[in-house]
Amino acid sequence: MAGLGGRRDALVGLQRALPRVDGLSAWAAAACIIGLATLLKFVLDEFAGGPLPPYITYYPAVVLSALAGGLRIGLVTAATTIVLAWYIWLPNPLSFAVTGAATALTIGIYAANSFMLATVVGFARLSLDRLAANEAQRARNAAESVHRIKNLIAVVQALAVKIAREVKTPEEFREVFARRLEALAIAQNVLVREDWNDVSLKEVIQGTLAPFLPNPGLKVDGGPEVVVPAQHVNGLSLALYELSTNAMKYGALANGEGPVVLSWRCADGKCELEWREGRRAAAPVESSGFGSVLIKTALSNAPDTHVEYEFTPTEVVAVFRWPAPSA
Repeated sequence: MAGLGGRRDALVGLQRALPRVDGLSAWAAAACIIGLATLLKFVLDEFAGGPLPPYITYYPAVVLSALAGGLRIGLVTAATTIVLAWYIWLPNPLSFAVTGAATALTIGIYAANSFMLATVVGFARLSLDRLAANEAQRARNAAESVHRIKNLIAVVQALAVKIAREVKTPEEFREVFARRLEALAIAQNVLVREDWNDVSLKEVIQGTLAPFLPNPGLKVDGGPEVVVPAQHVNGLSLALYELSTNAMKYGALANGEGPVVLSWRCADGKCELEWREGRRAAAPVESSGFGSVLIKTALSNAPDTHVEYEFTPTEVVAVFRWPAPSA
């Protein structure tokens, strides 16, 4: 398993070192590779004392170009080298008259093989990109899972402490704590759902913040009926849960005092959700970390969306904006 992981890491490292498929740098690299292969062919001719077959240097050129830039660049490289081979190999290329069956057969074989090589290596590059993307997603999922577990434990601990301060008997503690755990389970289901459709913002807030409500320090200001597009529901839920967890652990809700105000509005074709927390922090909040990443990427950096996340020793403000869905 360790060997398999090492090979996978090596492939991912190779993918990251290569230019982007069909990118400008990949086209430039292919042009340089073709030029170097052509130059090398003439150098080898001098050392050999006579003309060598052009595929000696053009086969590697096709492979390297397809690996660097993908299928399209590989096929263009193959076509370009076929034309160059025609001019280099044929005794009288400008006449386009094939003077020998052996010459025609050689170039024909090279053409077929070079296109085949470009196709195979181009698809290999596609598989390499997919492998790298899957590995990156796997790493993000693992980090998110660990972060969620830590948050879940922290929330359970904070709820237990908070409820213990508010109740007077063990029976009352068990009853209230059980209700909060049920709400926490509902919130976890909200966070892991993947089959979201467009939903009401109120539904997202109620499902995500269920473990933290009721709370005298957390005020949810009613706003207009707002729809959250399906692609933003999970990210927005994660961000709200992260903000609430931070507030419970070492923010304004740590002692149940607040204030935390959650409000939303719609205007000029934009919907805006704002979390404003007057911090009474017992410990500093990390300015960078997985939790901050979850908040800042809640809307996936989609077009026309914007996330602001700032905190100071006295305040935490998170603002999420997205286009209002058409009626």
